[in-house]
Amino acid sequence: MTEAVPETRTGAVARWIGRASRHPHLVLLLILAVQTLPTLWVKDVWFTDETRHAAAFMQMVENGHWLVLYLSDVPYPDKPPLYFWMVAGMSWLVGSREPVLFNLAAALSAGLLVSVTVFAARQFGLGRRVALLAGLILLSNQFFIERAHMPRMDLLFAAFIVLGHVFFFKAYDGKGRRTKMWALAGFAATAAALLTKGPVGLLMPLLSLTVWLARQRRWTALRSKTTLAGLGLLLAVGALYLVGVYLVEGPDFIRAILIDQTLNRAVDTPRLSNPVYFYLHKLAEILLPWSLILFFLPWRRLGQPALWRRLVRADPHAGARQRGLGYVWCALLVSLGLISSFDYKIAFLLVPLYPLCALLIAEAILDMATGTRRAYFLSIGLLLAAVAAALPFAHHLTLWPERVQGGTIVMIATLPLVGAALALRGSRPLAFGLAMAVGMTLAVLPYYLITIRGLNDTMSPRAQAEILAARGDAGDALYFYHPHSGGIYDYHAGRAIAHVSTWPALARAVAANDCGTVAMREKDWRQRAVDLPNPVAVDRRIIDYDIYVVMAWRADGAACAAAS
Repeated sequence: MTEAVPETRTGAVARWIGRASRHPHLVLLLILAVQTLPTLWVKDVWFTDETRHAAAFMQMVENGHWLVLYLSDVPYPDKPPLYFWMVAGMSWLVGSREPVLFNLAAALSAGLLVSVTVFAARQFGLGRRVALLAGLILLSNQFFIERAHMPRMDLLFAAFIVLGHVFFFKAYDGKGRRTKMWALAGFAATAAALLTKGPVGLLMPLLSLTVWLARQRRWTALRSKTTLAGLGLLLAVGALYLVGVYLVEGPDFIRAILIDQTLNRAVDTPRLSNPVYFYLHKLAEILLPWSLILFFLPWRRLGQPALWRRLVRADPHAGARQRGLGYVWCALLVSLGLISSFDYKIAFLLVPLYPLCALLIAEAILDMATGTRRAYFLSIGLLLAAVAAALPFAHHLTLWPERVQGGTIVMIATLPLVGAALALRGSRPLAFGLAMAVGMTLAVLPYYLITIRGLNDTMSPRAQAEILAARGDAGDALYFYHPHSGGIYDYHAGRAIAHVSTWPALARAVAANDCGTVAMREKDWRQRAVDLPNPVAVDRRIIDYDIYVVMAWRADGAACAAAS
């Protein structure tokens, strides 16, 4: 009788990693669920974009503004409606419009993007190991985890864009079947991105496809019947949306969408202008700790003429994996060049590049020499150790250090992550990636359950919104003054609060109402060009990184129900 040989620890790990590689969706979505589901009820709707989007959603479902969004009872041209339709559908399913609804939308959008990343790895021919490792890279990155807890449309937008890349590659690679089906799916995904966040969602996939075909000297593919049919689909969707907008709001609103919100923001936005190289260092910053790979890449190859020849013209004999990698690189560089050409530069525009970067980092790690990979993993561990050591003191970097809680607890929760990164520096890439994702999950849970929960009073305008609502119920006219942003109080106040962006507009509002209340930044109040009659300070508090005040006015002899 033969005695069974005990399985070694290395063999057991390899077996579990093999199972995870065969089912990357399940593993990654399980980790994401642990990261997000326990925190759904923790975070309020925060200032400023989250509150505006929540207010636009409420006006959509309550007042029937299903095609053109409204904010503070005024048409809101900043965003198309698709994301808000998704949230409305979720609201109908779960029967809630509380902050948990928006947090759930963010988590589901993150799950969709992770799934799309895995799908992209497989369709680009990169294999299951790259698919799993790329997903683990996303789930162990703080920027991505924050997006998964942030009620915005960026993750949904990115998922549609990446799907567009994948479908276009499958349609125009020339090595597969059902090319027309793939092409139409690509144009449909691009149309969905367009209706989620605007024309950038259209430009990224289409420009990437054009450059990729040009690199292969296949211009004629752009004039094929399949391409024309796809463009017809895309134009039909865009035209139907614009015609509907025209019928609802008229030509001025069309001009606001196409000129003010699209063209002018791209070419002239001084408030959010940054240098052309802004995204290069920003992308490296938000990809930490994985962007440390930049110090371990074989940069000397840039001096090889053969590399530049391959970049300019594709190898017609390349295998499926190389063709897929070529498309990923093309999509990344074209998209980065596109958004770098805009005057308007914000980190959120990098989200569609995130899955592409994760795929390329995963591919590079798996191709690394053992010694180089060990040094790279060690550098990640050392960086995490430095961050963990700084966490108990990180609150001193904020404007409100006394409001940041749980730094020491989060630091303790980060120790398993640091220990795993240092102990497994010589392990296989998938084992290291899995340890990073699990360790980051253990660290982010107390961060959200303690630190983020404790910042609700600072980052959410709920308290002042409820003060405004009470004064509105008592008969005061309500206003919010801000030179740029409106709608930040509407969701929490349960009503639209009129936004005024100029001092003459506020002066007219004051003159028209004997009793009223206005909220504004304290620095605007100090520099005001409007005198309120008999002003009374009602509230003053920090919201985000500004101090906001609520001021009431009373005309002489007016009988006002709201207390002064």
